[in-house]
Amino acid sequence: KRLSRKWQANKRLAVRRWRHWQPRHLLKNDWRIRYEAIFSDWQVIIGSLMLLIVLIGLSVMERSI
Repeated sequence: KRLSRKWQANKRLAVRRWRHWQPRHLLKNDWRIRYEAIFSDWQVIIGSLMLLIVLIGLSVMERSI
C-alpha cells in the first residue's frame, strides 16, 4: 500500500514536471514544437553527414598520396 502511494506521488510529480516543461501556450503551438524538433534533428543529421564526408575525403586523400 505504501509503495503504491509512493508510486502515485511520483507519477503526479512527473506529470507536474512535464506540464512545467511544456507550458499550455506551447501545447497550442504544437506545429512549432514539431518544426523546432525537426530543425534540430536536421542540424544533427547535417553535422554527422559533414563529419562522414570529411572522414571519407581524408581517407581518399591518404590513399591517393
